[in-house]
Order: sequence, then C-alpha cells, then structure tokens
Amino acid sequence: MTWVLLAGATVLLTPGEVLSASPRSLSGVVQTGGTTSRQPLPHVDVTLFEATAARPTVLGSATTDASGHFTINSPHDTSSSIFYVSADIGAGVEFVAVLGPDLPAAVTINELTTVAAGYSMAQFYKTGVISGNSFGLQIGAGMNDNIVASATGESSPVLLASPNADQTNSLRSTRSLANLLGACVRDRRVTRDFFLLTKPPRGRVPRTTAEALANLARNPGENVEQIYGLTQLSDLYSPPLVRMPDAWTVTVKVNDSGDDASPIGGLGNLVFDARGYAWITNNVVQGTPRSSRTMIVLKPNGKPADGTNGTAVSPVTGGGLLGGGYGITIDPQGSVWEGNFGWESARAASQRGGEMEACLNSQGQAHRSRDPMGTRAARSGHKGWQRTRPATSGSPVLAITVCTCSSAAIRINPRVFRSMTEAAPSTLHWPPTVPPGSRMAVA
Repeated sequence: MTWVLLAGATVLLTPGEVLSASPRSLSGVVQTGGTTSRQPLPHVDVTLFEATAARPTVLGSATTDASGHFTINSPHDTSSSIFYVSADIGAGVEFVAVLGPDLPAAVTINELTTVAAGYSMAQFYKTGVISGNSFGLQIGAGMNDNIVASATGESSPVLLASPNADQTNSLRSTRSLANLLGACVRDRRVTRDFFLLTKPPRGRVPRTTAEALANLARNPGENVEQIYGLTQLSDLYSPPLVRMPDAWTVTVKVNDSGDDASPIGGLGNLVFDARGYAWITNNVVQGTPRSSRTMIVLKPNGKPADGTNGTAVSPVTGGGLLGGGYGITIDPQGSVWEGNFGWESARAASQRGGEMEACLNSQGQAHRSRDPMGTRAARSGHKGWQRTRPATSGSPVLAITVCTCSSAAIRINPRVFRSMTEAAPSTLHWPPTVPPGSRMAVA
C-alpha cells in the first residue's frame, strides 16, 4: 500500500478530536510524532483485532482520511481477552495500540503506543500477531497502560510521575525507541537495519516494527549500541536518553502500599494468586528497627488492592502479622500462608497496643494485646493464640496459629476476603493441617 506524509505540516491533536464514537465503534487517529511535533498519516489501513489463543479475530477495518482519522464498527465492546488495533504504515512499519478488555471510545496510534505494545505483549508477540492465554493478555494490557495512555498516545501518568519519571531510564528509553520508529517512517533503510539488529539468536528476521520491538523486549542486551545509534536519527519524542543504556529494558516501579501510614519496607518474598494479585511479605517499618505488621497486596498492574470484587484491601493488617521474612506460599485451595519471623517484645507490644499479637516469649507463652477488630481469640492448649475469620460461606478466610516459640502462619483466602465486621464466630482446629502439595515456609 502507499501513503502520503503531509510535508511541512505540524498538527496538534487533542483527545477531544477523536472522542466521538458510539458504544460499539472505535474512533481514532494514526500519526507520527509525539512531544515535539505530530503529523497525521493519511490513507493507512487500520484493523481492529480481538486476541485469542491462536490467530486473532478481525472485528473490523478502515482507512484513515486526509487528517489521519478513522472509525471502525465492532460487533461487541467487551472481551474475555483483549482488543488491539494495528496500522499498516507500509514497508514493514506497523504501529499498534493495545486497548484492553473494554473497547474504548478513542485511540491514538503512533510510535509510542507501538513501543508500549511491544514491551507489554512481548511474550505474546512471537508469530507476527498478538495471541495467548486471555488471563495473561489482560495482565499485559494493564502493564501497557502503565507505559502509555492509548487515548492520547502520550506517556502514561504512571511513567511520568515518581518513582518513575527521571528516577529510572524507562520514560526516556520508551521515547528513544519511539524516535527510532519515527526514523523508520521516513527511511526504509532504518527499518531494514532495525530488523537485522532485532533478529532473535535462533529465529527469523522480524517482518514488522511491532514484531521487532517484541524481539528487543525479549532480548534487551543484544546490539545495544547499534540500536542506540538508530534512536538518534529522529527527535520526535523528547526527552530521549542522553547516553547509551546498558540494555533495552523497560521497568515500571511501584511504591504505593495503599496506605501512606504503612509504607512498603523490606520486602522479602511474594506469591501470585489466581487473580494475578501479588501477596508480598512486608518486613520492617520504614526508618525504624521494628517489624512491620502488614502484608502488601498489589493488583496485576502494580496498584494496591482496593477490595474490588471481594479482594483484599492493601495493606492487610491484623491476624498477628509480624515481619513475614521470606515465608509465604499459596496452598492448593488458594489460601495464602505467611511465616511470622518478626521481633518485638511483649512489653513493647502491650504499650503500643494494636491487634492480637502472634508473639511468644522465651518460655513459649503467648502475649495478647487488645483486639480492635472485635474478634474473639481463644487460648489453646499448645501455648498459642488462634483466630479465624469466616466468610458468609463459613469457610475460614483469615487465621493465625502460633506453631513454635519463634514462628507462626497466617492464612488468608483472597477469594473470599471480607471485612472483620461482617465475620461471624467459627472454630479453627488446632494444630492446622497444611494441605498436601503446599510448601509453607517456617522461620
């Protein structure tokens, strides 16, 4: 196909210019350039896909008008997988934008959205198309949103703010790679060189720029210097990298625990549940020698869990959590177990107050401070405290049992997590039975 670049034109498009769309249609613009100048790309073929485990399903297509705009009607606006859109610029240059499981009203397709798609979908972009497990694809789409805002084609608020921005290389790396794609639009020789530099060690030469970026994300240490040289052939996105990186990696840092009063500190280990949520041992209170009494729970996109659909609210507190060390696992029933490796004297705990303790002194005697949640604790014959918090189904969802004089286990069922105030008393048998197949770490 052929296309004509509007020479000498600099067109600044605002999100409002592409927001007119019915619930089952997608309106957008295909353009080259970002932070310094933007030029629409007319007569470009655009295709809307729904990713599957095999070949993606084509939902509709359109060709951009003289101002780079298009509208595509879709048979549906939600997916059990994800939507994505591809623009064939020509001569192997392909722009892509990942849309996620819900079809948005508007999208901007440019170099930066293509960089974000290549990195967020790297493990699903190995055959020239995006395909794979729907759950994994949706997690990847969430990470795509951490890199770029697909509606505007600009860097995402996550990447623009601390602890990212210029505190890591990622923001500038994505813009440098976007500059490389901008050079590909203008010079086929750059595209050819980029393809050769991103050929996998035991694979074929990529056929499109989107595929080449996915190869680069999987092999970020290959041909770093030569690729950096190509990024300097265009300046459409600023600020770029000012020096060659060690590798073409893109990372997104997170530091939000969900509560500024309980910041992330001394993370030890983590596990992922069936929803893709990360459960993380949080070992110390920042700036102090004290053990933390919280567990961090993050959504698949790195944001703190907020209780949506019965999930946990991060940070998780109570139940005797006290510096879990490295001990955390998920059993076959989906419950999370965390070791108790923390330190704090019974006297200090009593003076400070707080939830039920899981602390034992040198004689193996348990100390119990006040229980602000209003739950009941029963003294067992094994010199420990046990506590359970059932869901409405009657299945225990949070329990702590002191196993020895220096360790404990906290059991949390993330699938039926409910507030303490909704819980009704139930019985937890002592000692707990660790289900076969689980590997509970005990300090």
